Amino acid sequence: MSKRLPMLWPLQPHTAAKHQLLRKYLQVWMRVMTLGINHNKPAIFIDGFSGPGEYEGGEDGSPVIILKEAVEYMKQFPSHKPQLRFIFIEQNAERFNNLKGKVCELFNDNYHTINSPYSPSQYNNIIIYFYNHSFIDTINHLLDHMDGRMAPTFAFIDPFGFKDTPYEIIERFNKNSGSEIFVNFMYEDINRFLKLPSLQEHYHKLFGTDRWLDMLKNMNDYTPEKRRYFLHSLYQEQLKKAGYKYVISFELKNEKNATEYFLYYGTSHIRGLEKMKDAMWSVDRSGAYTFSDYEANKSQLKFIEFDEPDLNVLADELFNEYSGKEVLTNELKDFVITDTIFRKSVHSTAALKLLEDKGLITVKNRSRPYSYPPNSIIVFN
Repeated sequence: MSKRLPMLWPLQPHTAAKHQLLRKYLQVWMRVMTLGINHNKPAIFIDGFSGPGEYEGGEDGSPVIILKEAVEYMKQFPSHKPQLRFIFIEQNAERFNNLKGKVCELFNDNYHTINSPYSPSQYNNIIIYFYNHSFIDTINHLLDHMDGRMAPTFAFIDPFGFKDTPYEIIERFNKNSGSEIFVNFMYEDINRFLKLPSLQEHYHKLFGTDRWLDMLKNMNDYTPEKRRYFLHSLYQEQLKKAGYKYVISFELKNEKNATEYFLYYGTSHIRGLEKMKDAMWSVDRSGAYTFSDYEANKSQLKFIEFDEPDLNVLADELFNEYSGKEVLTNELKDFVITDTIFRKSVHSTAALKLLEDKGLITVKNRSRPYSYPPNSIIVFN
């Protein structure tokens, strides 16, 4: 059930945390997609539910945040001129017009000159497409038109409810090999309306399977925590089934400290996973991949300061995985990315130093003590 919101609404702390995740990741994504071997090739960012471009207090909405990041990127590489394409979809006419006004304001252009496609006069390598249509119709149209030839794409899918993000669309994105998704799974609404017979078809479309009925048939056996785990795991499994090799999620909680939604990131590229984990750690340094309005309001801080993670946990995981084996450092660090909550470089290096101090590992092919270059070999005793 989508929430009825006015044209502008207040910015919640968990939304600001979501924007920080988006900003941190796309700062890296734009560079990876348009530098090096991808030089002169376009990269596409899609905001599937763009909104009005601002909040009640004047804070920037996601389209403006991303365009500002693109401008900063352009300033850092003035001679490079990376080819960036932005697709903003907003079905509500009032919000759509407000969004175009905010973009006009950002680039100091006349509102009446902003059509679709639109290229800011001072940044002609940025092209912006505005669609005042539904997310489903627009994406199906784009994917039909592209016929699998879409440039590398990052799709930010952040709806107000759960009826407008069917699994079929998520699955279609993955047919474009360069695509990544960042999708809002509206857990609070999904959990609350689970028993409504009138919404069963929407649940089928959301999950792309009827396995969610397994829980519905045995609701008395599911505690709230068990329901949360089941629905979260089911959606994650379905994203992997859709072809996203790596899937990771971040939990956003409301002012009552209850789960509002999960943000799922899906990619087939390990480097993308690495950089999204870095972004998630920038918001939650505990490694729980969670942000809570309740905790933020209680601490009266924009983002909560957590204790640093206990890297003995990672050291134990590495020892349990590789005990009695030899492994290339690069391979070990890939394991840290894909199979643990920890970060590749900072955390794995610290954990290896702990193991070396305890005499649990020796290292071949290195020139300096306590260094772990990519082609060095870690010998676990």
